[in-house]
Amino acid sequence: MNLVPKKVLLVGPVLSNSGYGEHARCVLRSLIDNITKFDIYIHPTQWGHTSTNIDETPENRFILDCISRTQNYKGEYDISLQVALPNEWKSLAKKNIGFTAAVETDRCNPSWIQACNQMDQVVVVSDHAGKSLSNFKYSLQDEKGNPRGMLSLEKPYTVIGYPVKKHETSDFSSKLDIPEKCFLSVAQAAPRKDYQTLIKTFVEEFKDEDVGLLLKMNLVKDSIPDRHN
Repeated sequence: MNLVPKKVLLVGPVLSNSGYGEHARCVLRSLIDNITKFDIYIHPTQWGHTSTNIDETPENRFILDCISRTQNYKGEYDISLQVALPNEWKSLAKKNIGFTAAVETDRCNPSWIQACNQMDQVVVVSDHAGKSLSNFKYSLQDEKGNPRGMLSLEKPYTVIGYPVKKHETSDFSSKLDIPEKCFLSVAQAAPRKDYQTLIKTFVEEFKDEDVGLLLKMNLVKDSIPDRHN
């Protein structure tokens, strides 16, 4: 007996050169690995001002084909997979699953918890991300300021870290004087990442030790000026 593939709508920055872009493509690759079970549709989104990956690759050709099919499809979806910040999630299918990296702090905006509770399932990339959504409860008030219950995460969340391709780094690493003990931080050079405090704290903590801090950073675009800066 042949099962009818479920119609799945993937919403996310699938062509963006960003962390959320890589996250969206990771979800897509998982769907492709189970291609007999899913009929894939894609609604692409932007991620900030990051550049777009338009390389002529088999994966990009598949993505563009799915985008074209989505633009011409007027029916319903069985499942939506939405890779975004929680406040961007919507009810788009019979079952809706939100994917997010959440936030770097120990708690999130209460509106994000409300958004999570509207999903059928939430997927985060780390235990920290899950705790930022689930560890805190917020008191609710009516229009007159009277208590009307508590706001907390009611829907289940699952932690699924996504893999990154490993590249040969022998030639590159041989050019660097890397100590045996070394920390690595991969981040955008943006205020939200607060890399200045990372550097300051590292120097204060390890100033008398032979410990390194390797920063792999970017600005927004893949341009030569951004690389220089």
